Amino acid sequence: SFEQLDSFLNLEEQVLSELAYEVGERYFAIQRTEEGYDYSFYDEDFRLMDGGIYENDEISIEEAAEELLEDEGWTGERIRGDYDQLMEKVEEMDEAVMAEIQKSQGEYKPLAKVEELEEANYNMIDNVLNNMPPKKEAYLEYYAAECDEIHDMGAYEKSTDVKEIAAIYEKYREDPENAYKGSGMGIIYRDPEDSLFDETELLIVMGTTIHGDFLDNVRFLKDQPVVREGLEKIHKALPDYKYIPIQDVREAMYPKKMTTEELAAALDEIAEDFDPYDYRDHVEPGQDTIQEVMLDLQSGNVGSYISFLKDVIEEDCEQSVWAGVLLERLKSYEPDVSKETEPMVYVNYCEKRELMEPRCQKLSDLDSRTAQKDKEWYADRNPRTDEPMVTAQMFFTIYYAEKGDKMLQHFKGKIDIGTGNGGILSQLKLQNELKLTDESWIGYLKNKGNEEFQKCMEDLTDMQNHVLPYLQSFCSLEEKNVQEKQERQVAEKQDSRVEASRAANVTKGDNDKAVKKVVSSMQTEKNKATTKAKKPSIHERLEINKRKIQEKQGKDELERGADRDVRTV
Repeated sequence: SFEQLDSFLNLEEQVLSELAYEVGERYFAIQRTEEGYDYSFYDEDFRLMDGGIYENDEISIEEAAEELLEDEGWTGERIRGDYDQLMEKVEEMDEAVMAEIQKSQGEYKPLAKVEELEEANYNMIDNVLNNMPPKKEAYLEYYAAECDEIHDMGAYEKSTDVKEIAAIYEKYREDPENAYKGSGMGIIYRDPEDSLFDETELLIVMGTTIHGDFLDNVRFLKDQPVVREGLEKIHKALPDYKYIPIQDVREAMYPKKMTTEELAAALDEIAEDFDPYDYRDHVEPGQDTIQEVMLDLQSGNVGSYISFLKDVIEEDCEQSVWAGVLLERLKSYEPDVSKETEPMVYVNYCEKRELMEPRCQKLSDLDSRTAQKDKEWYADRNPRTDEPMVTAQMFFTIYYAEKGDKMLQHFKGKIDIGTGNGGILSQLKLQNELKLTDESWIGYLKNKGNEEFQKCMEDLTDMQNHVLPYLQSFCSLEEKNVQEKQERQVAEKQDSRVEASRAANVTKGDNDKAVKKVVSSMQTEKNKATTKAKKPSIHERLEINKRKIQEKQGKDELERGADRDVRTV
């Protein structure tokens, strides 16, 4: 052990180049070199534990020793001793170790000397470097500053206790006098083994937001487990603060490529979490909101959801981070429509609530239910007026996918249940056929201009020839009496037009085309009356109606068609 030497007097007046301390039965030595200071730590047996070069030569040897001892954690009582005496003890121990090695191994092995200098446990000297001193682990300090930009402008505290610093930060932030300073809380990365990044400081908390995203641009720190762990500790210490995780954590919130169902479920969850009261006001118990959102997404209606997510992001709330990630997923979304996708119908409104539950269901199911209700209500009629006792209007949207479609097609419709016209598809067929043959409707379309007229007629024809038959393939066949009733309604429309044309043509007397129309209509009526078995099919009737429309437009006479500026085929 060192003894206090009286000769250590007036040291302040000398420039020391060597210094030695005994600290709790262990020893420390330091000397000045060209690079700075060469220092070593020894155990109680004068064996080397650690050492290195301290490169800051701008401070005194005492200041360097003070800093190194504190960093190593040697905080006990220090007794200054003689540097040369300590080196003699170290040399004696080295010689004893070498003698022991030679005695046990019978020969000198150079690596044994390296082991003796480098390895921590001298009982393991075996000419193999396998017992190096334990590496000093990196750790975090946390700081709170009244002025984060310039720490000297206010109070500043740091500690390894995150809860202590979090409490200090909240105290700073709540002080109105600090409002203009910009209080902040952050981390200080400490790694004695890495002089480049040691003491790196980074702001993490601003206001009431924990910014894990600030680490996205500091790759080295972001990849350190101790930093990620520290970020989670800050989140736990300030649980009421908005938390923005590191980028890879944010990206893991949702899969890179989300299915329609995954997107719909995520949107529904955010909507409920963002404003639960408004959500409950608009969503009825048992309502399949996810299925409704899926139909919107698959039919290309994503704009409204993008706007909603942007609103959530701007609110700067807990859901904002999730909304930001989901927005990116939604922008890259492509509808995944299967060839086997069955047509669906969404009930916008119905006067009878029983037919609105569920709001979204298979077309085949709702078509069957509406057909059954129509039959029941139509059978229960007022004996005086012969009108149904119960009727109800239904407004709906039908979604369907034809072969090759990348997204769902959809159209809106309305039916009257209880009128004896059947279910959804049966009534849609009737409505469409009447439009194709109704002169007042055709006249209305013509008034919109030839281009608009042509487009509407093409849409009606496509609906009659392709869309409705395709939808019908997923549903049960119509009842025979409903078909007959609908054909009767169409025929009555035609009869009224025939009579009107006959009267007009008798008055004019010179319209050969009208005579042809009357004859054609009367012949059609005669054929219907002859036998039910030879009723023209719907396609034949459409062809007849098509010819009638062409006659009205002048398409049967090329010159007349040209005069009227009607495009001829």
